[in-house]
Amino acid sequence: MVFEKENLPDLNPEQLAAKIQAAYASLDYPMEVSPNEVPEKFEGFEPLRDRKVVMVDDGKFILTAFVPELMVATNGNAEFIEQSEQDAQQLTDNILSRNPEIVLMDYSLKSMTGSTVAKMLTEKKFQGIIIGFSNNSDSNSEFQKAGVTKTAFKSISNPRDSVLEVANLIGAKNW
Repeated sequence: MVFEKENLPDLNPEQLAAKIQAAYASLDYPMEVSPNEVPEKFEGFEPLRDRKVVMVDDGKFILTAFVPELMVATNGNAEFIEQSEQDAQQLTDNILSRNPEIVLMDYSLKSMTGSTVAKMLTEKKFQGIIIGFSNNSDSNSEFQKAGVTKTAFKSISNPRDSVLEVANLIGAKNW
């Protein structure tokens, strides 16, 4: 499916700071963010601009590490789901309710794998892009078995490089 990009005006640092702070709050991570703490826009993020991206992980710390870079890369259109008590069906429904264009799916979730959820998404005719997003390259084959054709390395020590890798995957193909 090809999603039409709206080409919205770039959010200013104050607006991005508010979006980052709201994302932190949605993860029950109280963090004040000032406009001067917003990361600079980075060359190479363009394929993610104005795309609705949902990142799924079972680690709050991991999700919060990616909030600033994904918010900047998507021009404020990223959302984050911390999987904790949700079973695979509930998580799938939660993802679909957000109507994302791109899902960044961790592999090792609590009591399930991200490949299980990815398979459920495709079975429900999800029209967006699912990217296996893990720091464990051994999970790539499991994602492929579930029908996920793209994977990216998730580095919590360098979120910018990981987001850039995702942007490169999206930019490499006209979805």
